[in-house]
Amino acid sequence: MEDELPSYEKAVKTAVLLLNRIDIDPLIRSGDNIICMNFRELTEKANLWLSKHRNCRVINCETLSTPYIKNKTQSQNSHFIPCEENILDIDGEYLPKCHYCLLKRLRVYIRSKTIYDSDELDEIDFINFHINYSNYEMLDNDNTFYNIWTGILQSLNQYLNENSLPGTIINIQLQFINKDKMNDLNCSRFYEYSKDSNNSSVIFLRIFYIKGNINHQKLYAEDFIPQFIGNKQSKKKPKYENMTSVMGRIQKWIFNRPNIHITNIQTLCVELLKDFPQTLGSYKSDYHFSTSLRILRVYYTIKTPSLSIYPIKLTFKCFFPGIVRPDSSETPRICESLDKLWYREVIPFVNYNSHVKIINVETIALEENSNTHIMSDDNCKRKVLHVRVYFDGPVADPPPGFLMPPPSYSSSDYHKSQSCQIL
Repeated sequence: MEDELPSYEKAVKTAVLLLNRIDIDPLIRSGDNIICMNFRELTEKANLWLSKHRNCRVINCETLSTPYIKNKTQSQNSHFIPCEENILDIDGEYLPKCHYCLLKRLRVYIRSKTIYDSDELDEIDFINFHINYSNYEMLDNDNTFYNIWTGILQSLNQYLNENSLPGTIINIQLQFINKDKMNDLNCSRFYEYSKDSNNSSVIFLRIFYIKGNINHQKLYAEDFIPQFIGNKQSKKKPKYENMTSVMGRIQKWIFNRPNIHITNIQTLCVELLKDFPQTLGSYKSDYHFSTSLRILRVYYTIKTPSLSIYPIKLTFKCFFPGIVRPDSSETPRICESLDKLWYREVIPFVNYNSHVKIINVETIALEENSNTHIMSDDNCKRKVLHVRVYFDGPVADPPPGFLMPPPSYSSSDYHKSQSCQIL
């Protein structure tokens, strides 16, 4: 008789640290005041936590934006209020005027150390690469224009050649900052209007690394833009390749490049301009409510000759929160929180595929009514966060009964997750 599969609770408890996450929130309360820490302070706090948990190995880091929104009934001087944990919900009539604040949280992905890992303490750090926009010809004075990316990457590599990093790069992220904060790239707040032209913001790059020996690394990047596959028809959304199709092209591209090491994959939101079907305009934040396309950017380095050469077998898995309460005439749909999604589905899935190496994890805001594989947004009104995990190796869905089922609409006391710590 074959052994039975472990229960959900056993799967989570026995191998929970194959993948876990630690969130460092920028908001702290001091008496009656709320203070917003900058990103450098968040990193120091993360390293303090790692120093007390030396058995943890850092897999990846990311800057995760959490939305706060100004209620339309409030005055211009009123405070922002937090949205639901994983939803940015905007009334359609108020959409053009919606003003919200994105608070930048530090998320550190960790796992337990094995006998093959060094006993040395993992410490993370980062640099912000400031982009000199005077070197580029702007379109309509828009400092987030997609076509300047090639020049940005060249400038970054020149900087890295002159200022070698004391460690190994684990993640590169394109980030936004308001123009009046260009001299403070560590600011943990970013203000945005739901449908503005983004002329009030600029982009910069944040490079995370694990401290160690000085590394002379040259960074490369390849963009994979979803191809237009449908004819433009009035009152119908244009159709583009889905996530699975784009990832298939990436896999073929990687197969012919066995000497590359993928640092991370980032999903970027880029505005679609009116001259249809695929003229890209400005970078937008995940929460922007414009007609946009999601592109996949693969950051990578070239392996040194001393390292073994084998092709990366890139795969992925998307995790979308379950519906706790469906739409009704009186109340909007409510989705489960990211904590619950993580505990219910992400950790058990990773445990089941424990033989496969994780490349990176990212948290993305998508149009609520779309599925996780659609690569375009078209003036949606609600954004929902979901999780994507990229693997080096084939993964498989667990058999029935291994994962905890999605939340039931009638469940009023859906249990809380213990998988995420907010410091």
